[in-house]
Amino acid sequence: MKSYLPCTISSYILRIFLVKSGWFREADVRRRHVFVNFIIHQYLQVKINDKWLDVDVGEKQRGLSIGEHLKYFG
Repeated sequence: MKSYLPCTISSYILRIFLVKSGWFREADVRRRHVFVNFIIHQYLQVKINDKWLDVDVGEKQRGLSIGEHLKYFG
């Protein structure tokens, strides 16, 4: 069975998991927004080794990998 989870909720859950894991602090995870298909889309950036990595778990079904985020009409 397939279901839908909005990008804001999936980002929120991922943020909780990352911070509660103890490997990341609140300051290491930040929300980012992009305008796509006439709506606002949210993804996260996670700081790893002093570099910010894009993480868009809400768009995994489109084939985006870690380091990419949705940024086009599609």
